Amino acid sequence: MRKLWLFPLIALSLLFLVPQAHADDVAMALATGSQTVTDPPGGVETDGTCRAYFQLMMETGIKYKVECFNLTGAVQSHIHMGRAQEGGRPIVFLFGPQDPTGEINGTLSSGMLTDEDIVMEGKTLADLMDMIRSDQTYFNVHTEAHPSNEVRGQVTMINDRNVVGDLYAALATGSQEIAGDNFDGVATDASCMANFRVTDTGLKYKLKCWNITGITQAHIHMGSASENGPNVVFLFDGRENPTGDINGTVTNGENKGKGTLRSEDLIG
Repeated sequence: MRKLWLFPLIALSLLFLVPQAHADDVAMALATGSQTVTDPPGGVETDGTCRAYFQLMMETGIKYKVECFNLTGAVQSHIHMGRAQEGGRPIVFLFGPQDPTGEINGTLSSGMLTDEDIVMEGKTLADLMDMIRSDQTYFNVHTEAHPSNEVRGQVTMINDRNVVGDLYAALATGSQEIAGDNFDGVATDASCMANFRVTDTGLKYKLKCWNITGITQAHIHMGSASENGPNVVFLFDGRENPTGDINGTVTNGENKGKGTLRSEDLIG
């Protein structure tokens, strides 16, 4: 596993906003080739990425939307049971199986999952919701060129039930990193997700990462896409004690990548 210093990686870009009050759990996933589990390991080299949004509606089902970009020949997509770097059986189809698509740059599929859609024997929709909430599922897209899967990403919660307030989430990958004049990104198997919600007391946040080691810092920076900007606030400070391997919430002893940001936390 490549070592990646995270502090320049979290130059966050907004991908998801849920305005107004929300009474359901919301989860999402960013699928990339670097997160696929292959033999030998190393992931799939691809320019394709996909993201999936899930709204866990207790009375109805799971509302979902899958979007892909620079991806050609999609044949099927699933939620699988498994943690990061694990392979697992599919639980439910999100797309296909069907003949290969052309190039996709937008919505691949959307709909509502119910008990009738569950394909894993002995499991129910309620079981799937519980697995999503406990970080036990991943999302992938299979293509004609990569039948076992071209892109993959962990499904992770971005809010708690019955939260009132705006919700934001950002997905960080090495390909988005700008290092000086280098716009080609950082070659890494790592990915991170930061989610934020506005509360009466501040900005509550949680930072999760996968396939990463040696995290020293994480920040929100000021800057648009393809720009570098100054740090605004710390999300994690491990400069004196870098983490070990992280596959989940960023944590190192009592130092955790979650909390509530307030005015006094701002820097610069």
